[in-house]
Amino acid sequence: MKKTLLTFLSITILSTFANLACAQDNQLAAIVNGAKITKAEVSKRMWLNHFEKTTNNIIDETLLLQEAKLLKIKVGKKEIDKRLKEIKLAYTNENDFKMMMKNRKAELLQKIEYELMIKKTIIKVKKIAFTNKDLKKIFNENKKSLDKPESIKLRQIFVNSEKEANDAYLALEAGADFAKLSSLKSINENLKKNGGDLGYVSKNVLAKEIAVIIASLKTGEYTKPLKVGDGYTVLKVEGRKKAVPANFNKIKAELKENLINQTVMKNLSPFVAELRRKAKIEILK
Repeated sequence: MKKTLLTFLSITILSTFANLACAQDNQLAAIVNGAKITKAEVSKRMWLNHFEKTTNNIIDETLLLQEAKLLKIKVGKKEIDKRLKEIKLAYTNENDFKMMMKNRKAELLQKIEYELMIKKTIIKVKKIAFTNKDLKKIFNENKKSLDKPESIKLRQIFVNSEKEANDAYLALEAGADFAKLSSLKSINENLKKNGGDLGYVSKNVLAKEIAVIIASLKTGEYTKPLKVGDGYTVLKVEGRKKAVPANFNKIKAELKENLINQTVMKNLSPFVAELRRKAKIEILK
């Protein structure tokens, strides 16, 4: 059944690209020293590259899941729900997450299950584990980078031109409400929706020149117009959280999880290569 479906999909994709190629036979994509490259050639090469890469990705996944089955690796509902919550937190807009769940829930849940099965398989095969002693040693060696730096609650107005930024600054000086002005003037849709609220931003992620300016401001004060990327910005400081030294007991679980994930990723490609050497793989063309 799986082979029949794959064959059907391959024929359908080939047919689509064949029709596209026919339509583009005489259309040029480039000319190199007089040599003509048609859009049909580009389309064909793109499809071949995409098909080969996708096929190899599915082969790797299949080998890993077969190994998981041999090892009787299981993933519980609680583990899937936990991972789903982590994914949800990565969405800045909850409606986007709800829409994704509505349209692709089954696909996402299966992807999470496969991801966790593969992770647990590599952990078991490669005997990945970190003792409390290991964690303490790594913590002490990296304590400075594990400290939580100062963070600043910022609000932003972002516009295209220097004139727009200067006009916004003058409006603020005249008493305009920063949040309302950002919703009215900012070109970024997220800034418009939330009145320019950026939340708490780590001092370490700010560009050096901006960090220096922000450090000189008191809560409630805002910058003069600043050139940032392709536009201009005015930033307002609305609060500060002091730097917090890392506490081993508080971050131990997170540190352990991060180390396990890093080690799993480090072992992933070599482990897949081992499985490929032992497997009988026939790619049909």
